[in-house]
Amino acid sequence: MNLNSTVRLLRKLWQNDIANEMIDFYIVKRSNERNLFDLDSYPFSGDIDDLILIERFKQTFTSARQLPTLLDAVMWIAKNRGWSQEQIQAVEQASEEDYYQLFLSSQGSDLSTVVRACLQFETIAGRQHLAKNPQAALKRIGHESTLNALRVRRFGVTIEPTSTQNPE
Repeated sequence: MNLNSTVRLLRKLWQNDIANEMIDFYIVKRSNERNLFDLDSYPFSGDIDDLILIERFKQTFTSARQLPTLLDAVMWIAKNRGWSQEQIQAVEQASEEDYYQLFLSSQGSDLSTVVRACLQFETIAGRQHLAKNPQAALKRIGHESTLNALRVRRFGVTIEPTSTQNPE
């Protein structure tokens, strides 16, 4: 007998509290199996008809969802030339400091890939706000030295020279 059938039987016997406790117990015992609660990918989800069970599974799956790291999200966006809601959330939640660290830790062709993926949102209607923190991070890097100002220029970021800039 599966969980849905057991819950259905308990509800027919007017044992709603026990049915709900069983759902909670099941979720606690299987909490390390995150994908188990994703009914959208379960092939027999049409057989699950207890509304409370469905709702609790959705809540459990949603609350357990982990966003990709900023690097993973940006690389996925670059590779797939598109994005999912999880990538957008990771990009939206990243601060200027996060982008600054991302750009400093990226090297070679990965740096270009990462920066261009972050800046592509400048030209996408309704997504321009996603390019503000990456732009600010690049400006910050550009203000660190004249050499960095030249480096960020290739990404369309212009830095006006100041007397406090290191000529490195």
